[in-house]
Amino acid sequence: MWCPNCGHEFNGVVCPRCGRSSAARRYCPRCGSQAAGNYCSFCGARIPSSGEPPLGDSSDKNRWIAFFLCLFLGGLGIHRFYTGKVGTGILWALLFVLLPGIGILAVLVDLVFIVMGKFRDKAGRYLR
Repeated sequence: MWCPNCGHEFNGVVCPRCGRSSAARRYCPRCGSQAAGNYCSFCGARIPSSGEPPLGDSSDKNRWIAFFLCLFLGGLGIHRFYTGKVGTGILWALLFVLLPGIGILAVLVDLVFIVMGKFRDKAGRYLR
């Protein structure tokens, strides 16, 4: 069982790490708001049950595909099209053509976010 308070895995009623009861309130792994059902009423993220780790939803898009698209075709915004962010994909292409310095900087920032696992798809889910 996973503690709904700290995310530590344990067996029993009380979490040995934080001391909270396993019947404690559950919180959304994405936005942190209190959740009662299987989905957060604030942001719509799926709330993990007590038998699975509190990791939140992940995207169906692969992080490494996005990385290589960004590495080789980042100036055209192809990695953003891949993740469903069409508007910013067009913006990245325009920045790269009109203001190359800013366009290159934007691509480098995206590369860092993708490698760190912090890049999200259009629905706000982290790439897997």
